Amino acid sequence: IDNDLTGNTASDLAITDPSPALPGTANASLQVNLSGDSGQGLWKLKGDVTYRASGTTVSGLTTGNYQVEFRPLDKLTAPPPVTVPIDGSISTTVVANASYTTGDPFDPGTGSLVIQVEPLNIANQSQASDRGQWRRLGETLWKDSGDSVSLTTGRYEVEFKSLAGRITPPSIIMAVQAGQTNVANGLYLIETSATPAPEPAVLPFNGASAVTAEPYRYNGQIHTEMGFGSGVVTKPHTVLTAAHVVFNDAELAYVKEVNWFHQRHRGDYEPAATQPRGWYRFDSYAAQRESDVANPSVGAGVGSPESQNLDVAALYFSSPAARGGAGGYLASDSIGTNPWLGSSQNKFVVGYPVDGINLADRGRMHTTAPANDSYTHIQNFVYRTTSFRTTPGNSGGAIYVRANNGSGGLDFYPAAIYLGGTDQTLVRAIDSAVVNLMNLAEVAGSTDNNGTGGGAFFTAPGFTEDALAIGQLTTLMRSPRDGGWRVADGGGTTLTRFFDSEDLFLAAPGDFDITFRDVPGFTTPSARTATVFANQLTQVDAAYTQDMAGWTTLNLTNLGVTTNDGPLDDHDQDGLVHLIERAFNLSAIGPDHRTITPDSGTTGLPHGSFVGSGSNGRLTLEFVRWDPAVATDLSYIPEFSDSPDGPYTTSPLSPTITDLSGGWQRVVIQDGFTQGQRSSRFGRVRVVQSP
Repeated sequence: IDNDLTGNTASDLAITDPSPALPGTANASLQVNLSGDSGQGLWKLKGDVTYRASGTTVSGLTTGNYQVEFRPLDKLTAPPPVTVPIDGSISTTVVANASYTTGDPFDPGTGSLVIQVEPLNIANQSQASDRGQWRRLGETLWKDSGDSVSLTTGRYEVEFKSLAGRITPPSIIMAVQAGQTNVANGLYLIETSATPAPEPAVLPFNGASAVTAEPYRYNGQIHTEMGFGSGVVTKPHTVLTAAHVVFNDAELAYVKEVNWFHQRHRGDYEPAATQPRGWYRFDSYAAQRESDVANPSVGAGVGSPESQNLDVAALYFSSPAARGGAGGYLASDSIGTNPWLGSSQNKFVVGYPVDGINLADRGRMHTTAPANDSYTHIQNFVYRTTSFRTTPGNSGGAIYVRANNGSGGLDFYPAAIYLGGTDQTLVRAIDSAVVNLMNLAEVAGSTDNNGTGGGAFFTAPGFTEDALAIGQLTTLMRSPRDGGWRVADGGGTTLTRFFDSEDLFLAAPGDFDITFRDVPGFTTPSARTATVFANQLTQVDAAYTQDMAGWTTLNLTNLGVTTNDGPLDDHDQDGLVHLIERAFNLSAIGPDHRTITPDSGTTGLPHGSFVGSGSNGRLTLEFVRWDPAVATDLSYIPEFSDSPDGPYTTSPLSPTITDLSGGWQRVVIQDGFTQGQRSSRFGRVRVVQSP
């Protein structure tokens, strides 16, 4: 397998049909029955695009071990994934049962999931129909950017809404860890094609002609946490695809879970997922994509000509990826005059598009009609065509060209890899550098050996995650000015540097112990463990707390005051008891009986003012308060009345709350009545200290 070096026309023409030549019998069915879910539970096969209701059946299953996943539900704990062995040669229905269990939404086993939609003008559209939105797979209602969902610990697949004129972000799989806020982004790119070329159509699975049956032999669908892609088996243990299929372009890191579905055709043939041991790619691809994203003229999701030339990956498997079959390939080192793409022979693209097609056709193989498509050289080994276009999910799919098979006949062989494109379709031709990737992959997959060379970067066996893939960790602290947090390294040694609230700590995936700096007068948050996932932001919430005793120690006892220091005493004789001074950030040892400066002040008693014109004006109260997470024993109750003697009632209007430094907040609230409704109004803020 190392002697198939390429020249201008040298290629691997040794096509091997899978055993059997057509997919194996797919007569089995699977029915999953759920309980404990109040009729809300759903299930799906790993890599499927839709969930199914309890008691429904999926057919077209072949022999293999199928993993069943369950839709997470709020306030319920979903069953763990179940592996079901299936014998596809027997026409029978296998029944599996699973139960949801009751979960407490306030249990420490819950975390938060937040998805940020970009760009902001798409996230903030006033009309919901024009707004970029997201939801968990299986839900019916779309959520806005920044919405938070409380979920039990687990993995959740997130999908994005399609918008006219935009490329839908790929689906992502999010890990939710207890006690954390888990954040990821979805980027809507601009669809630039004004006059789209013809798109591939679903290739009927049964009764295909000899020509159109060709793609079924070697092609399949790829599923990662970033969504779907396509691939082709060029050597028995090797699947050729695009590098961006296994790359998270938003986080500039490789994905960590890859599933391969050889010859999948949803509803007719549902093979069990198989995982590659790893893959080879050009070692400079990730660095080039990082440079692309930093370049405003290129950006995320687009790719410069330099990265397009590197956009190749060769996945390797420990068992044959196509039941022993392989489609060969057509390779050439000729730049600008590729003999295969430039030939007059018929060509077509094969893959699994997922956007802009009927949901029922997602997961079904698509192809263009064989025709003499015209390709134009762009740069290096990248070419373009306007003869067809397709959508996300088809990335990594094969461009087939009809060529002499060396025995006097004609066969179709992969000659290039589909990369994408909107106003023009881009492909990457196979050359000797790509052949080298495939050779390395085949050695690693078939002999359990590995090696590097030829500009390839090796991903170790057993891993489909890049060693340099990182995540982000931050802590949102409600704290005094001196509060801080830090982490322990892998050896358990606490790092000396303290971070401020919302500072980012970059880390490889894993568990990290977080500790907090002691601050006099406050109770330090307890140490905790946070789990970092590749390509996600993990946010831990923490609060320094202070009760009356802590405030008294800091502001009186430590300054020598040991008598008359109770909450209703007034040491500095300014007419304000200690409870009020604590509540409104005033001094306990110096007279400072004053009202807060509106809009800018951070200390002082509540300020009242008339806001609005004429009869529409309202009495408005502004005051500072401790963040409720810091002073858990204090309650601030703004109230309004027609008379200074009462009775006082709370306003039905919602306050405006702004976070300040040091654990303080600014609150502005308006009276529920206007001047036109009440001619005389009074306001106050009642402070209550709980035991």
